[in-house]
Amino acid sequence: MPYKQTVKPQVETIDFTTADGHRIARLPLTIETYGERKHSDGKTDKPVVVVLPHFLGSAHAAGVDKSGQVGHFDALVGPGDALDTERYHVISFAPLVHSGWGPQTLDEHTQQPLGSKFPSLTIGDFAAAMRQCLLQMGIARVDVLVGASVGSMLIMQMMFRWPEFVDRMVLFVPAGVKLAVLLEQFAVRWIGGIDADPKWNHGDYYAKDHPKPLATYARVLTEFFYTALFPLRGLVWGEPPLETSDSLPADVEQAMVEGLKALDLDAGSVQARTLQGVVKQLLRLDPNILLWQMRAIRSHDVSLRAHAASFEYAGEHQHMAEQPLEGKKILSFIAPCDHIMPAADAFDALECARSLGAQTKSVMLPRDAGHAVGLSAEQLVKQGQRARPADADRKQLYVLAMIKNFLAAPVAAKL
Repeated sequence: MPYKQTVKPQVETIDFTTADGHRIARLPLTIETYGERKHSDGKTDKPVVVVLPHFLGSAHAAGVDKSGQVGHFDALVGPGDALDTERYHVISFAPLVHSGWGPQTLDEHTQQPLGSKFPSLTIGDFAAAMRQCLLQMGIARVDVLVGASVGSMLIMQMMFRWPEFVDRMVLFVPAGVKLAVLLEQFAVRWIGGIDADPKWNHGDYYAKDHPKPLATYARVLTEFFYTALFPLRGLVWGEPPLETSDSLPADVEQAMVEGLKALDLDAGSVQARTLQGVVKQLLRLDPNILLWQMRAIRSHDVSLRAHAASFEYAGEHQHMAEQPLEGKKILSFIAPCDHIMPAADAFDALECARSLGAQTKSVMLPRDAGHAVGLSAEQLVKQGQRARPADADRKQLYVLAMIKNFLAAPVAAKL
């Protein structure tokens, strides 16, 4: 059943040093938790499930927040659900850079936004900070990591760098071991477009008299979410349309119209109105958040060549170095028409994991499913119903049943 409780974000603070040696003495990580930490006996800790965030996502995975919004994975989390809060303690992370901590954060000395002084971070830094946070919370081992899109990148970082830290993984629309070629091309264009806008000013646009680069931001969001939402011409993802009463500056509205024209979309179509609704909602986010997250994503690389010299597990367990993922299990849901993280790259990553001893199982979503399907449990359920109609007698939907069965099996059991 859905996790019906109202949830509040929590902040855990760590003393963190980035891969390039930059120390952040008080790095805040935003989380939400679901289910009690201990079993009903009040003595023993439950196994831990960690949900890792997607691009421009949040920690709000389940339940209802103060604004009444339901979490993006709510259908997965709750008593008796796939991520059973009676059996597991579930922790969900926000991206490291988000509305609570980022270039918009005030410098403690000047009380001005950090802007361009905010540190550069890699996707490896994101993963390392989240792992350090969990260790500080007293969690030395995670039973299940769950992540969609960029969340899958974070899972791969943890799996390949610290394989002793996790036993099982559930991936939705997963990445490859390196950034997809097409996504790299998109990222260069999107980052370059914002960089080239004089209003961006290297990230220093927070002064009252300095305009924000919202028009360029709107164009970038329009192209990104078109790629994620509409991988096939004419295909509509989600419920049409997302309505919002926000009024936007004329240049921003014009940028969105031009973006739709460049994508050959009729401004009055359901696709265009759905896309506009998504973009208007995300325009509330600081443009620098997108930019810093995208820069981090570009650093994704867990290929064997990149990590051969830094395989911590191999160094500590020489006798097992050839099979560092022995006993690990991975369940992946792959979208055949994913233009952000292509299916071929996902299969290559799973083959890499198998070569290191992991057991993997892949589930193909319907042939026209695109990237954004994996960012919402509601959409995953709908796609699962299309892939295999629900059996009314079992009272289990296909995707949810797959995850539940995967987690119900003993860790030692073969897939």
